[in-house]
Amino acid sequence: MNSAVQVKNLSVSYYGHTALEDISFEASPKQLIGIIGPNGAGKSTLIKAIMGMVSKNDGEVTALGQSISKVRKRIAYVPQRSMIDFDFPVLVEDVVVMGSYPHLKWWKRPGKKEREIALDCLRQVGMLEYRKRQIGELSGGQQQRVFLARALAQDGDVFFLDEPFAGIDVSSENIIIDLLRKLRDEGKTIFVVHHDLSKVEEYFDSLMLLNKKLIGYGDKAKVFQPDLVSEAYNGNIAMLSDEGGKMVVTG
Repeated sequence: MNSAVQVKNLSVSYYGHTALEDISFEASPKQLIGIIGPNGAGKSTLIKAIMGMVSKNDGEVTALGQSISKVRKRIAYVPQRSMIDFDFPVLVEDVVVMGSYPHLKWWKRPGKKEREIALDCLRQVGMLEYRKRQIGELSGGQQQRVFLARALAQDGDVFFLDEPFAGIDVSSENIIIDLLRKLRDEGKTIFVVHHDLSKVEEYFDSLMLLNKKLIGYGDKAKVFQPDLVSEAYNGNIAMLSDEGGKMVVTG
């Protein structure tokens, strides 16, 4: 298997308006990939289209060398927190157990094995002591860590995270990025929709610059360049190089 995800000529539109136009790329295993671009660029739409959560107009998508429908249980997803109903009365532990559902027969309920996996995943994100709390009682960062634990419980090979660092505390952000790096080192491929340009050089191996079209994709050193970033952000972002050679966002 040479590629974890392959997208060819993907296009998506909503109500006659173009959301994505002719997107093509290939992602290798063992990569932590940041998806960046302005609001409305189609970042969330891209990962949803890859997973088959929204309909595409054109294009082909494969993961792990097969169609998405054949490998869906090996693809884990962490949605934006704003898309989750935290008023629903469910315990933290039960949220994480849900990650095991794709591997169960339709008639089988989670058992001792699935509970043990859930507890281990909560331990990895530092949330074990909260396992009997209602999910709605947690802070934003804690909630995000729980949903990452649910993704871990799925034991996938490809992960999609939609703005996991938005509105969370520094401690949770550090725990999450350290865990993503660990997953990467274990051979997983991780896509992260991200908005804080000041962190992209530190966090990611590869970058995808998106504004309905693919502006740039590949090694972060080649993609995170002033001309490409300016093009993606319609000239509303400026970048300078500091004394250490690091790119600084000024717009």
